[in-house]
Amino acid sequence: MNKLLVGLMLGAICIWLSSVQAFSACPPFPSEAPWTWNIDSSCTYEGTEPAPGNVVVQPGATLTIGETAVLRIDLVNNNLTVKNGGGAKIMPGGQICQSSMTIYVDPGESIQAAVDQARPYDVVELNPGIHMLSSTVYLYQDKHHVIIRGAPSIKITNSTDGNVTDAHEGVSPTGFTFNTITQGDAGIPEVTEITCTPAASISSGVYFLIYNPSGEYYVWYTVDGVGSDPGIAGKTGIHVSLEANNSGSTVAGKTSIAVAGETLATMGSVSGFVTSPVSVIIEEVANNRINGIDIDGNYNTVEWIKIDGNEPDPDPGHGAGIVLYEPDLDGIYEASFNTIRYCDIHNEGYGVFIGGRNAENPTRGNIIESNRLHNNAKRGVSQADHIYGIIKKNYVYENQNSEGISVDTRSHFCEVFDNILIANRGGCGGIGIDENEGSRIYNNYIADHIAGFSQQSGITLNCNSGHVYNNEIFENTLVHNGFRWDDYREGYGMKLEANENYNSHDNIIRDNVFIDNAKGPWLEKPGCYNNTFTGNICNGVPCP
Repeated sequence: MNKLLVGLMLGAICIWLSSVQAFSACPPFPSEAPWTWNIDSSCTYEGTEPAPGNVVVQPGATLTIGETAVLRIDLVNNNLTVKNGGGAKIMPGGQICQSSMTIYVDPGESIQAAVDQARPYDVVELNPGIHMLSSTVYLYQDKHHVIIRGAPSIKITNSTDGNVTDAHEGVSPTGFTFNTITQGDAGIPEVTEITCTPAASISSGVYFLIYNPSGEYYVWYTVDGVGSDPGIAGKTGIHVSLEANNSGSTVAGKTSIAVAGETLATMGSVSGFVTSPVSVIIEEVANNRINGIDIDGNYNTVEWIKIDGNEPDPDPGHGAGIVLYEPDLDGIYEASFNTIRYCDIHNEGYGVFIGGRNAENPTRGNIIESNRLHNNAKRGVSQADHIYGIIKKNYVYENQNSEGISVDTRSHFCEVFDNILIANRGGCGGIGIDENEGSRIYNNYIADHIAGFSQQSGITLNCNSGHVYNNEIFENTLVHNGFRWDDYREGYGMKLEANENYNSHDNIIRDNVFIDNAKGPWLEKPGCYNNTFTGNICNGVPCP
């Protein structure tokens, strides 16, 4: 027998052996295809990340799994192969396991049961349809490295004004299917949906066309870096980079991101061009006021989920789409290092709420990325006692009764960048910063924040609960903020608050662009001090 195929470790089965021998550190996994980790000299693996492909131990070499190491291999599609003359040893506490398992949930089945079953690195995939929630889905504090995701698809709206076709006179390019849905008896084309196959069946360089009143586009692909831009005259190209092992869902997801990103860049709005790139809707049962997904564990991911909650409540604040909250006063960073991405959240309370217990028990390092957060009854993203957080590339619009994004209550050292905030009403307007130090707010587009009977501005350092200091606010674009509902000029491009207890001080405000805001460009209230304003542009000229 010239090799050993370790094929008994599927599902939740792991192997534990013992050894006292140690070897030099293992080499890194390969960075390119065919992704085989080739062991040609004895080494010890001490990591936990999944192997990218096959693991082969050559004659004369021994692979040792360290005492706390977990070597994860996709044993459905790959093998651990020990050739004749080679060896494999596992130290006490070490493991070799199936890298991950996908647990599929159909509409009507329990999402919570699937999450409870999931192990680290497993995927809970919600199949297309409407998943009704009558109670919150919990990722408890012992749940780490779990992914909850929907199956993304691409849908082009308002196809009466524009449509989707391919580049070959109605012949679908390989790897794509086009389905037109009609509206009512009139048969008016309402939505054209593109269904994507795995990347392996998509030819490099293939493309299709999108027509829209704002312009004509073509979406083109490379697979493992192979393919070239067809350069269609008079049309804007949107490039999608694929890897050969990408699933159909991944292809659809990457295409959705690319098309939505181009739409945001050129039109300032997704409306009328691309719907949410998810096909799963989690809908709260009326009047239950529940959270959609509550995460207490670490390193989990929620992606491609649409949470369509109840209509805004007359007494908002009940329920949030996704909650990340420190569960205990134990000094351990929980509800931390999680990622929420590619989600569409419209809810009766907050869109995403992130919170720690207090300054001594914060959450940290959560990433909120590339989501659409809109028409929530309160903030799109709300933070309290969340340090080192990252809020980036989100489209945050028309949230009610509070600002679009908050960096509040000891949420120190956060980064908020590359977001688009449009027409959020209430609170501080676009971005609100309170009791905060060391955060960086940059390269955001903030427009049309309309005041009620208070001064909503593009960015507000509001000082309601503590000092705002040592923050850097730079390279943002603030347009037409601060007009009240009756066109009265009430707010500012940016406002720095102070009161008898707290103030804004030692902040750097630089290289921002202010265009047609109601007042301003900024207001620095008496009591603020040592703030630096430099390089800002007001309506095309340097600010005074």
